[in-house]
Amino acid sequence: LQSSCDDTLQLPCDDGDPCTIDDVQIVAVCDNSFVCEPCQGQLSVDCNTTIELPCDDGNPCTENDFEIVSACDNNFVCEPCQGIPVLDCSSTQAISCDDGDPCTENDVYLIDVCNNNEICVPCQGTPLTPLDCSDGNCANGIEYWDDITCTCLIEETFLGCTDPTACNYDPLANCDFGCDYLCADCNGIPFGTAEIDSCGKCLEPDDVLFNLSCAIDLYLPNSFTPDGDGINDYFALKTPLDLSLFEIQVYNRFGQMVFQSSDPNFQWFGNGYRDEYYLPSDTYVYLISFSRNGLEIEQVRGHISIIR
Repeated sequence: LQSSCDDTLQLPCDDGDPCTIDDVQIVAVCDNSFVCEPCQGQLSVDCNTTIELPCDDGNPCTENDFEIVSACDNNFVCEPCQGIPVLDCSSTQAISCDDGDPCTENDVYLIDVCNNNEICVPCQGTPLTPLDCSDGNCANGIEYWDDITCTCLIEETFLGCTDPTACNYDPLANCDFGCDYLCADCNGIPFGTAEIDSCGKCLEPDDVLFNLSCAIDLYLPNSFTPDGDGINDYFALKTPLDLSLFEIQVYNRFGQMVFQSSDPNFQWFGNGYRDEYYLPSDTYVYLISFSRNGLEIEQVRGHISIIR
């Protein structure tokens, strides 16, 4: 018996491929074991058997993107490419808001770009920079920056002389206007009676003994300003003399001694006796007793004004 493929028939078979159906092989009619065409089937693509493949769904808000395809044909998509949503505030967007604080500007809050309901940073603004509100003219009001409302406000103006040393000083004034200094004497006392004497000293009319300071080489100022600015802050004696004995006593207008020292290098800062308090602006009387040779006692009397 000679087999040939001139006369064939189809027989069912199994080609071992799960992705095919209706598997058949072509065999010789005279000898079915003589295979003319090997076992093969028709490709069957479905989603009964699937696999996951990595992909890119084009959405920046997802990660680990994948798609479900047929195991028999990877081009046959069973479930389209998709990923797991990302909510980590790594990408944010600024949205205008109002934080309720008048002292901030450009208020914004930050949301997650991938989920607009996710607030990454609550509403807040940039602190306002305080403005220079003053226009340099207090006649129409004193402009100032208010730290509570963070706006420029205006304080009511009271015109008057604000210099305590002027003749027309007004303690209620907050806008300087028309100070008069012509009425003050050489001590700066409004309507005072002190004058510059022949020694160049500012003296009251009864300070005749003080003129001796020209002859005895003692220099004593007539006023000082103990305000801590380092200029004329204290009352002190300047003399080239070597004084063997020395004492100074200072009295207020009521005859009470407010300062005493036996040191010719004393410095009086306008404090009360024993440093217990500070004395007010006023004119005080001093009496200095000294000796240049240890025998003859000389005295100098005068006035000293405290100006605060």
